[in-house]
Amino acid sequence: MMPPRHASALPLALLVAACGGGGGDSSGDAPVLAAGDPLTTYVGYDRDGGLSSLLRGDEGFASSFGVILGETSAGGAALDYFGSAYHAEIRPFDAAIVVLWTMREREFDNGRGVVAEGYDREIVGFSTTLSEPRNVAIAHGPGLLMVADSGDGEIKVWGTAASGDVPPLFTATPAAAPWDLAYDEPADRLFAALVDGTIAVFDDFAQAEPAAPTRTITPSDDGATAAVASLRGIALDPIPGNDRVFVTAPGAEASGNDGRVFAIDGASVASGIASVSAEIDLPFAEPLDVALFPDGRARIADLERRRLVVAPYDALALDGVDPRSVSPLPRLERPLDSPRAITLEPADPVRTVGNVSDIEDPMTPLEGLLVASNAAGMPATLELIDETLAGGAPLRTFDYDRPAAGVAIDALGDAYVSTGDGASGAVSVVHRFATERGALPGDTLVPSRDRDIVVPGGFFGGPTFEDPRGFDVDSTSDLLVVADAGLPGVVVLGRTAGQDADFADILQDGFAESTAEPIDVDYDAATDRLFVSVSNGAVYVYDAFVFSRGDMPDRIITPSDASGAAQVSTSLGAIEYDAAQDLLLVGETGAASGAGADGAIYVFQSASTAGGLTPPDAIVSGAATGLDDPLSFAWNGDALWVADPAAGLISRFDGAAGLMGAAPPTATLAVPDVRAIALVPEGLAPTSGGSILGD
Repeated sequence: MMPPRHASALPLALLVAACGGGGGDSSGDAPVLAAGDPLTTYVGYDRDGGLSSLLRGDEGFASSFGVILGETSAGGAALDYFGSAYHAEIRPFDAAIVVLWTMREREFDNGRGVVAEGYDREIVGFSTTLSEPRNVAIAHGPGLLMVADSGDGEIKVWGTAASGDVPPLFTATPAAAPWDLAYDEPADRLFAALVDGTIAVFDDFAQAEPAAPTRTITPSDDGATAAVASLRGIALDPIPGNDRVFVTAPGAEASGNDGRVFAIDGASVASGIASVSAEIDLPFAEPLDVALFPDGRARIADLERRRLVVAPYDALALDGVDPRSVSPLPRLERPLDSPRAITLEPADPVRTVGNVSDIEDPMTPLEGLLVASNAAGMPATLELIDETLAGGAPLRTFDYDRPAAGVAIDALGDAYVSTGDGASGAVSVVHRFATERGALPGDTLVPSRDRDIVVPGGFFGGPTFEDPRGFDVDSTSDLLVVADAGLPGVVVLGRTAGQDADFADILQDGFAESTAEPIDVDYDAATDRLFVSVSNGAVYVYDAFVFSRGDMPDRIITPSDASGAAQVSTSLGAIEYDAAQDLLLVGETGAASGAGADGAIYVFQSASTAGGLTPPDAIVSGAATGLDDPLSFAWNGDALWVADPAAGLISRFDGAAGLMGAAPPTATLAVPDVRAIALVPEGLAPTSGGSILGD
């Protein structure tokens, strides 16, 4: 099997990662799983020699695999729906949040991992104000990254799409420095463990963006005085009905056994002095973090004793455990250098989100149609409109500050937009456009939420984006595959790439400037097959795009006359592949854009095996179709939406696979200078569940 060709030398397994769901984390964001479901465990720890690492293993910390992050001090991590990890690091001269692409699938031949520029990114720099970030939490629905920064005593918040040297969206300041965070997403309530031995509680955190806590909880053994002098880790109890929070406290003795892990009941309403309700009665020295799971067991990182511990925390959730005690001897211990934070992720979470870039079921409920439009060289407008093309006011409007060439949506509701001028370009990420942005007039790009995926090209002038056109954000493989007409070539990055990325892979053989430029792509991860529409009128097919692809396409499909003797296509634009039906739809842009009659739609059955001069199974063309320059498609398994810039129209053809000849569209909507479209399904960026109230 051929490894991808790029500077980071990432392995094949990294490219073919399956879509991962978000999991429980050290923030206490409770996983939606029942007791007994398998776990993946992540531990932030410092190796001998001062190297920060993020270790992945099973629920017993076995079968481990580590990503080595460099000469830093490790903090906590949280994972999003794709299984990407947001990891806090304290460095000798700065601090950062490193976003690691699909942590659950990373593998390397040498058994170790490294940060990969084509996939990973950082929030780092002077503007971030990061000082000593200890732990992080994610609000999955609104897409907020929350960071406990003990260095300056603030909780800093960014959008999960942010990258680079950008300031926080907003900050909150508790009475003492925060060390760890726990977020109850359904209740929109944030808990922070503070170094003065108290818990700060922020109600309506994502909605109200409060600068100060709503209330403070002071754990107490005697109902009058503080139980501990300082807190470190915090986690919400995920067992339904258990409205409680667990915290860890370091011992007063440097190498003693007086560290504590205990709980406070009624956490959703507690305020002021609150009695300790339960305790894991084991000898801890410096427990820095705790993670809980519905199996009734806690995972604990004990820094001073250099170990990871699995211990029961809820007897009622455990078979065969004396219900009078929740603190028998630990079920498991594993030595580990300097463990500082621990995170849990389900192996097969309920929240796994399907691939929204390839909708193949016409019964899929839709929020609407994402439309990008702009006059040549002018800034684009992004709109969410009624997919029926009934007209009326847009559901959302966003002022994009540059021209647009292609658009797509990922499973988190983030919109991706390609832009280029033939010499330089980028793919921009508009954070949560599909779920909440554009509700207010004049909504524009915000660096603390949005980002540009830019490839500088390297010191010696390596390849960079020049004129990116159509692309695919594949939510199953978590890849970004882009057709760049300027290179010309097809490039691959991870979805999490940032502003200083390298191409993870690039294909240029078979393409040529002016004569054979890639215009659009569609990648199907289930079959590992990539289709590329090319300006020479052909479709390039890579049958084993990740696994064993060569430099040239495996097959070339060239639309021909009925006899298969002569090419009928001139220049191809939009492309969609439906793997369920093995159906390929391709837009013919014709030789005279703007003439009003030379556009077409080619339909190929059995696209998985077609090659050479191939008569389309159907051709939709003629004056009645209104097709002139079909540059972008959206498809739901039955209906085909077509963006036609030359005609200034979006057209919808119902039952498109069965049409033939001059079939008129089912519906049209005039959209001057329309550039690209994408369907937006319902249910993107669902909240994580796991409320401590059990709702």
